[in-house]
Formats: sequence, structure tokens, C-alpha cells
Amino acid sequence: MLDTGKLSFFLGISVMLDSNGMFLCQENYAKDIIKRAEMQNCKPSLTLVDLASKLEENVGPKIQNPTLYRSSAGALQYLTITRPNISYDV
Repeated sequence: MLDTGKLSFFLGISVMLDSNGMFLCQENYAKDIIKRAEMQNCKPSLTLVDLASKLEENVGPKIQNPTLYRSSAGALQYLTITRPNISYDV
């Protein structure tokens, strides 16, 4: 184990220290996920769930880049470590 000094950033988590303790933030990590998925200009919605759609296995176009989809899904799961309030949405 190696002490490299004051901790400020680790595994996508920004660490800020003050007199009250430690604050963990993944804002930059979340913005990077949105940028990689090219969703910067998407409009917000009250719910991420489309209540009217019926999903079927062989209907609709195939995902153009399944690697990007899998990477985004994994990154969003990792994001829930410090943001448990978004777990349902992810």
C-alpha cells in the first residue's frame, strides 16, 4: 500500500474535505457518461420509464453499437455507488 498524499480524485469520485468531513461527488463522471452516449442535448422527463410502450424481443432496430450500450450500462451501475437515489432510474 502506498500513501500518495491528499486524496482528491479516485475511480471517478471527486473527494472534497472540509471541517465537517468528506464529501464525495461524481458530477464529472456522470457528465462523461452522458457525453460518451451523445445525450448532452436530451430533454429531461418526469420519469425515465415509457409507460405506453410494449417491448418485444425481435421488434425494432438492432443496437448499432452494443459495446457502447454495455459500457454505458456498467458506468451507470457504478454511478449508483455514491448516488443510491438514482438506482431505480438506472
